[in-house]
Amino acid sequence: MTEIAKKDQSGVLEKVVIEGNLSQLSSAERVTYYRALCESVGLNPLSKPFDYITLQGKLTLYARKDATDQLRALKGISITKLERETTNGVYVVTAYAQDKEGRVDSSIGAVAIDKLSGDALANALMKAETKAKRRVTLSIGGLGFLDETEAETIPGAAMLEEPSYWYDGKTKTIAAWLRDKHGISIDDLHQHDVHLKQFKTREDFLEWASGPECQAVVVLVKAERAVPETAEQPALVEG
Repeated sequence: MTEIAKKDQSGVLEKVVIEGNLSQLSSAERVTYYRALCESVGLNPLSKPFDYITLQGKLTLYARKDATDQLRALKGISITKLERETTNGVYVVTAYAQDKEGRVDSSIGAVAIDKLSGDALANALMKAETKAKRRVTLSIGGLGFLDETEAETIPGAAMLEEPSYWYDGKTKTIAAWLRDKHGISIDDLHQHDVHLKQFKTREDFLEWASGPECQAVVVLVKAERAVPETAEQPALVEG
């Protein structure tokens, strides 16, 4: 990593730490932060181990299944024991874990089951076990993030898909695809009131990005870049 890249990354991390709200970052800065976070714990960002959620008006990250699966492999985390009990209509699973260094930890997963039966009850029991295993994995792995099984049950929380991490169907993120195909950035689109979140799916965006409306934005962006900030005044010719 170049010195300039390191400075850019440290500046982004500082903004996240101070403000605690990823929505204050540009799309490019969120990509930088996402990659830095993954690199710090050895996760592969291409597998999309984290996703976005809005909690109490702030945009933050939660850990997906890919994150806990990778953490277990990287840190040699094993679930050593599960304990189950039901208290006041709540089914509670306690998961115990140990990593390859011998450290141990435990966490619970709990779901309300007093009004459930049949498949709904069975699914709730499995969800409690999954929640306990993932929570203890994140805890012993040193990641203080919500697990997706927690995130989806928090009242008022909005789980989001960050469109800048959509893929073009091959290996590139949308940001890289825009840069390579059109020579523009996601922020350039935003400057012209085109926001990725207005598209329901990646396919909708790619269709738009390959059509005349996108090409019109590209032309405008490149024209703006070609205009100097201060135009040189023509010399006066004395008559």
